[in-house]
Amino acid sequence: MFKRPSQIFFVFFLGIALVRIFFFQPENDLERLIGKRVEVSGRVHGGELEVREIYLWGSGHRVRGSVRIYLNEFESGDGPPILSGDTLRVRGVIKEGYSAPFISFPYIIEHTVPRFSFLRSAMQLQNFLVVRLQRLYPEPAASIVGAMLLGHRSTLAPELREIFQRAGVSHILAISGMHIVMVIALLQVLFARVSQRYRWLVIIGVLLFFVMLTGARASTTRAAIMGSLALIGEVAGRKVHGLRTLFLTAAGMLIVNPELIDDIGFQLSCGATGGILLCATRLSNWLQRIHMSNFLGLRLALSVSLAAQVATLPLILWHFGGVSLISPIANLAIVPLVGPIMMGGALSIFLQEIAAAPVVLLIRLLVFLAQFFASLPAAFIETGIS
Repeated sequence: MFKRPSQIFFVFFLGIALVRIFFFQPENDLERLIGKRVEVSGRVHGGELEVREIYLWGSGHRVRGSVRIYLNEFESGDGPPILSGDTLRVRGVIKEGYSAPFISFPYIIEHTVPRFSFLRSAMQLQNFLVVRLQRLYPEPAASIVGAMLLGHRSTLAPELREIFQRAGVSHILAISGMHIVMVIALLQVLFARVSQRYRWLVIIGVLLFFVMLTGARASTTRAAIMGSLALIGEVAGRKVHGLRTLFLTAAGMLIVNPELIDDIGFQLSCGATGGILLCATRLSNWLQRIHMSNFLGLRLALSVSLAAQVATLPLILWHFGGVSLISPIANLAIVPLVGPIMMGGALSIFLQEIAAAPVVLLIRLLVFLAQFFASLPAAFIETGIS
């Protein structure tokens, strides 16, 4: 049945991941405490508190689980900023959320900062860069550049989030595989004169730093691992099978952390990538058969957008209770602006107003297009499935 060693390895590795997920994943005890006032302590990672202990009615015991906290609610205090790697003890009421429970009306009892954490140092640098962007750009440009370039989304206005969601382009505001591909392409150009033997090491090192700088979220980590494996395959002269690489990457991440199976970003990232790998070429061929022009890569771009939309549709309906019908067309108009905005935003950190001025114009166009598509009749259909 499986003639190649790589196929045997693939099936074995995927089997381990599935066994780990369904048989050895600890129950999230927090689900049983919805609506109760508790004290929880744990480690901050990517905007969530990974709970290690929970205190209820004065007695503590160790549990496993994740509870979401909103860090911007604490940033106004006099103490040090809360960053990934810190340890918190928080008091509040546990409420039910989309992918994990969250703490409402949180109050910090104890905040411990580690002596040294590479992730925390990266987040401190992220905060420093966000402040520079906020001084350089007006809103909403500052928040949009911060989200696209650094994965910092806490300052995005709820109204703006809703507009992008209705237009079906909210994915451009979160660091994803698309952003990683753009970063790799830019690095390939910047280091084109470096020997191929060392170029891949430099690019993978920069990717690792970028993942840490943007919070090491699951979707970003997945994309960076796949990008790194593709680079290694190129150097080794081996053809990398995209779908197999996706499964191995996802399986490896789930073995390390089975709770990622409930992470919405991880689900959407894997679903969209799988859809593109499986369906984009077939859709492009079908569009060619009905005589659609590929002017400026339009046919390929539409096929990629449709493939990602179709693959993630069940997840979008389940988690968000609605779907943007205008999304494929909106993506064709808006996604081409992302690359120039990211490049200009990065340059503006060093060149200041010289690079910032054209970025502001591009963002105004971006927001205008998002508002236009979101305002169209039946642009977003609520299904009430979630």
